[in-house]
Amino acid sequence: MTQAAITFVTGGSGGIGKSTAARMLAHALGSARLRTALVDGNPGQQSQRAWLNVPDSKALEYAFVDGLQSALVRPRDTGGMFALLAGPADPHSRDMTHDYLEAVIGLRAMCDMIVVDADRVDGRLWDDPASFAGGVMRPMVETGGARILFRIGQSGSQTDDGLAALDAIRRPDRIRAVAVAPPGVKPWPARRWRALLDGLAEYGGVDEWDEASRRLIDSHACGWAHGMEPDWLRGACIWMGVDPHAWNPAEGGTIMAAMVPDAMSGVQAARDANLIRAEALVAVRAKAERGDFTHALSDLLRDALGSRPLLRLHIWRVEQAAFDNRTATCKRHARIAAGWCGVDGARAGSLTLAWLLDERTGGARLAAWLLAISLDMRDAHGGHAFRLSGPDPFAHVRS
Repeated sequence: MTQAAITFVTGGSGGIGKSTAARMLAHALGSARLRTALVDGNPGQQSQRAWLNVPDSKALEYAFVDGLQSALVRPRDTGGMFALLAGPADPHSRDMTHDYLEAVIGLRAMCDMIVVDADRVDGRLWDDPASFAGGVMRPMVETGGARILFRIGQSGSQTDDGLAALDAIRRPDRIRAVAVAPPGVKPWPARRWRALLDGLAEYGGVDEWDEASRRLIDSHACGWAHGMEPDWLRGACIWMGVDPHAWNPAEGGTIMAAMVPDAMSGVQAARDANLIRAEALVAVRAKAERGDFTHALSDLLRDALGSRPLLRLHIWRVEQAAFDNRTATCKRHARIAAGWCGVDGARAGSLTLAWLLDERTGGARLAAWLLAISLDMRDAHGGHAFRLSGPDPFAHVRS
């Protein structure tokens, strides 16, 4: 391809897995040997940044300072089969929509496929050129040949909001709608969805969340192993232009048979990763119960540097294993450390050892976290073991 195909993943309401679907779609396209970029197009929430533990040094604006190549997070760092263009450092910038447009246009010459994780859309946002929907998505769909993979739920408000948004967009030639059935809910039949979507969008099947989906998310994987993709996802890839034979090499596809994993390899890999993390936390707790707090943490941190599953451990879980603190206390310490390091405290619960041990910080994040824990330690009489006086010790780092 000379110009990458662009697909926005959006919906008419929240809570329908837009960001997860965008990540899975980008991973599936990359697994089909297509150069794929995932763009975090939800500037306020930036779910991809949080999920993939993207450092603050990667942001949309930096593409115009250091160059687009430097601004991208490489596949080896995302853990998926795609590169990521993170959202803006300033989500309220007046230049935001212009920056997104310029960046996506630049990516078209570098990629085969571009997937944009977009925020929800409705009629008001679609008509507002200052919003992402009206200022980025609409012009690219109406004049740039982009498409929309639209997520729609089957609860009352999610269905109504989704249909209202589709009616406002009115581009059935550019939209494929995927229904979302949450766990334990029987999906509506295809004929019902086709009737509801008539004149609004092409029907693209149902994303039915089941036990396999839950395991995939729990394993923190970016997407399904190649060959294990559900029908709605495989159909979306083909709709975007992927050769249908990419999933069947014996019939002339582009992927060698030796490269296609066993049908259970993705699930087994997730189980193995979960087992590694669980065993590590058990070892930390055992050492802590023996009073060996020094080795409880140092051994884990050393091992994590050479283990991707361990790097995905949440730091609040590590503290809980080492010090037997309550969950709320552990997350408070993570939030304090994040604030000292200039990170939004709302993301503290998702921070992992990969964030904590980022070598580019020179150990500042690790020091901040240990200090936050130490300051809250209590002695035998219930008082603080020690107090630190003076200004924020990391203020000069952020200035």
